[in-house]
Amino acid sequence: MQTQQDLRFTEGPLPPDATSQAYSVRDIVRLDDEAMIWSESNAASRMESIMPVAALVMLCIAIGLGYMGVMVTLEPTLSIAMRVFASASAGLSAAALTAIAFLCIKLSIGSKQSDLHFFRKSRKVFCVVDGRHCLLDWNNVRPYARVGYGMVQFGAPLMMALDLMEIYPEAPETWRLRFTVDGPLPDREACQQSWESIRRYMDEAPEAMPATFVVDPSHWTTSLLERGPLSAGGAGKEMIERIRAMNWNVFAVPQYLGNVLLWLIFWPEPMSQMLYARFKRPVAPTMDLLASNSTRGRSEHYSILRSSPEDIAGRRKAALQVAVVCSFSCLISLIGWSFIIYSLVFLRS
Repeated sequence: MQTQQDLRFTEGPLPPDATSQAYSVRDIVRLDDEAMIWSESNAASRMESIMPVAALVMLCIAIGLGYMGVMVTLEPTLSIAMRVFASASAGLSAAALTAIAFLCIKLSIGSKQSDLHFFRKSRKVFCVVDGRHCLLDWNNVRPYARVGYGMVQFGAPLMMALDLMEIYPEAPETWRLRFTVDGPLPDREACQQSWESIRRYMDEAPEAMPATFVVDPSHWTTSLLERGPLSAGGAGKEMIERIRAMNWNVFAVPQYLGNVLLWLIFWPEPMSQMLYARFKRPVAPTMDLLASNSTRGRSEHYSILRSSPEDIAGRRKAALQVAVVCSFSCLISLIGWSFIIYSLVFLRS
């Protein structure tokens, strides 16, 4: 049993031509004979989405410190030395918080992530990872199963991720560039399935691709569901399956009902993620790369699934639940925290 467990989480290269089912946890936002585009992983955008709220909090604290500094300066009962020290400390703290707020805004607006582009005709793979433009030559790409994905959380199950690496043809044991394209994945076999979905698109006929939903990233239901506060860093497909099984009653799933309790306390996180998912635009490929690939190809040869009227209505119902419950939770939390702050600052005896 121990040997079997170890094999499931063995890190290393994957067979490039193994027969396996094709599946990925990433949403596909475009599929045609020119390009297949996987949506940006939410793992990075969750941190980026909280930055505007953090900046707002920092600015509010800075204004409060500035106000307190002015009031202390005008307090006649304090000595001159105490008034100078207090006002200088408040001013420096306010300036530092303002600088941090500016940095938060810069980190948020200056997104350093992109969707994952597979260009079938030009045989290229493009992605922006942490601000670095990564362009792979598909002819030299090899799959690699890596243990671990994202930040390590205490008590969390062991996860894996699929990396793509471009090797040197004259030295196959050495890679030139490597980055993660899919995760978190439950085991090595899931990495193999993700690679298979990529390989079938790049190397085989369109008929080899499995039936696939193409997600509209600009739709408001996508922002609230696949990329919203319940998406768990990219597990949008799993979430949709859970709530579909519950007749699109989102909070009938205990896992999501528990999130409401967190929203009542940490209200900025879900609100900022809803807004950020709706209005954020990933980094686009370079102009020279786009020039060699059409912005829209023919997709009639691919088996693209269409949502049924029941699914469309169900998604709207689920998205509305998330929006209403999240908004009310955030409003209640904001009122509660405002009362606490008001009591501490203005109702002091």
